[in-house]
Amino acid sequence: RSQVLETLVRKHGMKPPGDAPLAAEPILLAHKELLDNQTADVVKAFFAKGVTVETIERYKIGLRDGRIIIPILNEYGNAWVNERRYLPNAAGADKMRNATGRGAELIYPVDQLSYKKIAVFGGETKALVALQELNKHGIGCICVTAAEGVFKNAWLKHLIGKVVYVVMDIDAAGKRAAQKLGHLFFKPAEEVIIVH
Repeated sequence: RSQVLETLVRKHGMKPPGDAPLAAEPILLAHKELLDNQTADVVKAFFAKGVTVETIERYKIGLRDGRIIIPILNEYGNAWVNERRYLPNAAGADKMRNATGRGAELIYPVDQLSYKKIAVFGGETKALVALQELNKHGIGCICVTAAEGVFKNAWLKHLIGKVVYVVMDIDAAGKRAAQKLGHLFFKPAEEVIIVH
């Protein structure tokens, strides 16, 4: 089914399933806002996590209403379908919010699936910071726009024959998520390594 949908979307220009695409203009305006306001406290806190201007430019990350805007592409990488609204150092559910009416779980950043080796992280910021270094070594870095440990069976096709590193938080929930994902990835992946 997924191969048929992919063919319909790519070859025949049909609309992909899932959330309707977001307009590009607000995302690009938010991106410009961040680049123009690199001394804002929330932006400095984002930089303190290790994200570079190059990564911000690459993924069109922005700033709006006091939050970092992380635009999320659909699984085909051809349309933005969500904005993850991040508040560095916030607690609990206030740290990351989806755009209103959005929130389908997706792999982020989807372009990283092209690597033969994939590291799966528990969060967008962690994946972004890691890819800045690991891409140089042939390792793609992804997360899922959901809680740690979430990974749809339909996505396992992206891991077939790959070396997969599972890198979750070191708390109890992160350790459970790492074990769950390790078991899930065991069959499609060439090798699964849980990083503690």
